Amino acid sequence: MQRIWLTLVVMLACEQKDGDPQGETETAASTATDATGAPDPTGGSGTGGQSSTSESSGAPEPTTGGATSSSSGSEPTPGTSSSDPGGDPAAVCQQFCDRLVACELEGAFDGCPCQPELLSGTNCLQRWQLTAECFEIDTCRSLESGESPCWNDFSAATEWCLFGDDGCELFQEFGGDTPPDGCVYVDECLEAPSRRLVCDAAECTCEIDGAPAGTCAPEGVCDDIKLAPARLDACCGR
Repeated sequence: MQRIWLTLVVMLACEQKDGDPQGETETAASTATDATGAPDPTGGSGTGGQSSTSESSGAPEPTTGGATSSSSGSEPTPGTSSSDPGGDPAAVCQQFCDRLVACELEGAFDGCPCQPELLSGTNCLQRWQLTAECFEIDTCRSLESGESPCWNDFSAATEWCLFGDDGCELFQEFGGDTPPDGCVYVDECLEAPSRRLVCDAAECTCEIDGAPAGTCAPEGVCDDIKLAPARLDACCGR
């Protein structure tokens, strides 16, 4: 009896060793399929990997406006005015006077020739502002030489402030060809023809830039200079 039971145990053990269980076969097949690199029908790692790559390779983030602005900002051009007086008479004169001192030119004047209280009128102020800017841009060597074009601006500024906003100065002339019982008025202009009115007791003669241009009645102009502008317009026109 013991011999029969031992024989059955040995036969069962041999059968399990030599056989090919279904579970082991399926596992080996699955392993072999994976090794070939064939796509996983369940969409596991392959599909997931592609989706992740697409998200991570999106368009680059735009540069910020601040970075663009700072990199493209312009710097001051050398040789240009470093300050803008902005049409303030005190600031204009301060800029001009400081430049004279910096170039040691203040000794050429009895004090600074630019006085804020004298910068009245649009043309007067604008001419002085151009002068101050020109002096600041130009070199001291050029200004000291007297050949700088800035001195032309300086002359124009002083004349416009003297003549007034219309660029003309009316004054009475004495001596010369003034009639004994008459008078002479001159209307000198910077950018318009200058007029001269020569009057005696009976008649006034107009000259424009030295040439005769017409006549008119005096109407008491030699007794009152306030009548001169009207007489000039009547005789000479404008």
